[in-house]
Amino acid sequence: MLTAVVRSAVASQEAGTRLSAAVVPAASSIAGLRPEELGGLGLAGAQLFGVAVARYLLCAPPVAELSLEEVVARLAPAVQEVLDGPADG
Repeated sequence: MLTAVVRSAVASQEAGTRLSAAVVPAASSIAGLRPEELGGLGLAGAQLFGVAVARYLLCAPPVAELSLEEVVARLAPAVQEVLDGPADG
């Protein structure tokens, strides 16, 4: 199902807009984000969407060959840093 959603969002601007309109409010609500924190959410989402495209649509090695656990272990720190925003100072 993820593959179909990603394909639709890539192929159609309308589908991409609908996906974003559904995901952003839900994710920000779950994460308890304030409006000024949504930029980080958008950037993290773009990162994850790119991984999904590389892994499931393009089947690009080595991304497609990594275990899910390795993808999470490698990507989680970067996504967390984007969500946290720039360090002060």
